[in-house]
Amino acid sequence: MKHIERLCEVLRVSARDYRARTSRPLCQRTDLKILANIRAHYALSNGSYGRPRMTMELREAGLDVGERRVGRLMK
Repeated sequence: MKHIERLCEVLRVSARDYRARTSRPLCQRTDLKILANIRAHYALSNGSYGRPRMTMELREAGLDVGERRVGRLMK
């Protein structure tokens, strides 16, 4: 347990945050990454992109997403 605390100290993150991030399911962590990209593209489009266009933009940005997932995250 001490090695994790030391690692967190070196990386300047709290041990609590480290444990929270590593305990989340991978799909939830991926959703957070996709959501950040959705918010960025949504702001650049002045809120005009819907689910199909947003999916296309995210795919062009190199993310592997489907329309249903994008729609769920855009709600």
